[in-house]
Amino acid sequence: MSRMEVVSTYQDEIRPFSNAYKLAFQCWHTSAKAGRIGAVDRAARLLDIMEAQYGRSTETVTTDKGGDDDASDESDEETNVVDDIFDKNMNLKKFCPVLLRICASSRQKEDVSRAMTIAFDTYNKMVQYGQKPSVHTFEMLYTCVINYLEHYPNEDKSALLERVYNPAKEYGISRGELVGRHKQSKLTLS
Repeated sequence: MSRMEVVSTYQDEIRPFSNAYKLAFQCWHTSAKAGRIGAVDRAARLLDIMEAQYGRSTETVTTDKGGDDDASDESDEETNVVDDIFDKNMNLKKFCPVLLRICASSRQKEDVSRAMTIAFDTYNKMVQYGQKPSVHTFEMLYTCVINYLEHYPNEDKSALLERVYNPAKEYGISRGELVGRHKQSKLTLS
């Protein structure tokens, strides 16, 4: 079964957040590490599908707390049902760091620009979801920028790196820590 057939099966038959999604993300991570072009896009598309099926939405319902049909609006409680589902289940929050890892694993010239864009979009989603970024989050963003700069050295290096350093600093993570962790992870891979 090809990856696209697998995705089609997941979209049509598998409930969101099942192990099937986890396996699909693992498959695309392996593909990105192996240098397969497009793995990042496919993983990002799957996250978008998951969000559309069961993710962030502004859909609200009003529940009547009182038995009186003429009760004032103050007795009605607006609840964002999708947010409740989102928070209670094996949720999208856990897939954002996986997508960042896939982006950081993509090193092909044809993919690094898109991988970096998706990584920053994913970071913004994480912040939007209320997920506190970790050192690992910023390490993955830093790796995406470094991968991009390896193929496009004439780009504004300092501006791109500041997109990682500034938010990291807000969470108490220094430039030196990111650079050191990146160098250590490259030594571990060798």
